[in-house]
Amino acid sequence: MSGVALITGAAAGLGRALVEKLLADGWTVHGVDRDEEGLATYGANFVPYKSDLSDRASLNMLASELADQSFDLVIHNAGISATGRFEDIEAAAHARLLAVNVHAPIFLTNALLAGGAFAPKARLMFVSSLSHA
Repeated sequence: MSGVALITGAAAGLGRALVEKLLADGWTVHGVDRDEEGLATYGANFVPYKSDLSDRASLNMLASELADQSFDLVIHNAGISATGRFEDIEAAAHARLLAVNVHAPIFLTNALLAGGAFAPKARLMFVSSLSHA
């Protein structure tokens, strides 16, 4: 199977592995990350989007850039963590964590659904991890 995919957190780690696998399988991949240099390392059939998912203006711009696409697969992989004792983590770090790990995937999914950017029988995945003291 091949098609068109969207992957957030595409420049490194699990996101990079997912992009590389899909590209090797013949997919066209739209990749989102704030790491522009990491996005620039891919070749053909890769469409990069530089975006900071913790920033509302950047997220709004990304949603409008993706509005005219049709995705067979969307993987919300981008994520950050705030480690340490809960009470020692600054409130701003908690807010950024929620913005990237919770708000951005919900907002983007809503925007993609509202704009008709999911192809028939498209798949949607949310990748999550656990950060604890």
